[in-house]
Amino acid sequence: MRRSAFILSITKKKLEYYLDYLKRVDNDLPILQDVFPKLPASDEEVVEFHTKLCSTMRDNNYKFKGIKVTPLTNETVRSLHGTKPICVPVFSNFFQDKAFSKKKCRLQYVEPAICFKISDESNSPAFGKCVSCFPAIEVIGTRFPFYPPSVSGFACDLCSCVGISVGTENNLNSILTKTLPGYQFVLLHDDDPVQVGSLSLSTYDPLHLINLAHAYASKIGCPLQEGHFILCSGVSPRTPAHVGDYTIQWGTLGSAACSIV
Repeated sequence: MRRSAFILSITKKKLEYYLDYLKRVDNDLPILQDVFPKLPASDEEVVEFHTKLCSTMRDNNYKFKGIKVTPLTNETVRSLHGTKPICVPVFSNFFQDKAFSKKKCRLQYVEPAICFKISDESNSPAFGKCVSCFPAIEVIGTRFPFYPPSVSGFACDLCSCVGISVGTENNLNSILTKTLPGYQFVLLHDDDPVQVGSLSLSTYDPLHLINLAHAYASKIGCPLQEGHFILCSGVSPRTPAHVGDYTIQWGTLGSAACSIV
């Protein structure tokens, strides 16, 4: 009964309001607490919201691009007393820009990330159907007035993701999949090092995060297919967003870059 009532409460208008948030429409919008399911929401309600959001994004010509996995090491998840990694869908609009306005996007943090790309079914390696990996930079900016009020609110707001910049593509092989967790990188701001990290800070078993992403994508009716991405965040402490150029240098595995203006 509760599920049926909740599904009816996810109106098209509410989803379109949230789409306006993602598009950074400069209008007076309702507060997110009035757009999302009543917070704190159950896992089932968050899944239902993401399912309906994927449909709305598709209707507005924004393609589903994959799943972002935010681990327990994430500072927001820890501060909200989260007990498990959070999976959220990501869409094509997150990958469109390489430069972001700190003021317009209400940016708070810059976070390095590691992105995996799904292969086709006929050529699926053992590593969670992933064929390659990329260094990536994610820019974070909460759409709540101050701070997410709960873990479920953080999840409904797509873990505060504003944009994702991916860099050099690297083919995964048996050697790289074993050494990848300990492979360190450095984050630069205007050529000055500001942070170091590695996938091991997120998990010693990246396949665990990849499997979580596959399972969640199926839950929301968008199973991961060839060309989709799995973005693993929490690979280094977050750093406050400042105007300038950011680069993640991942040694022989290449780099990714973005700018904040």
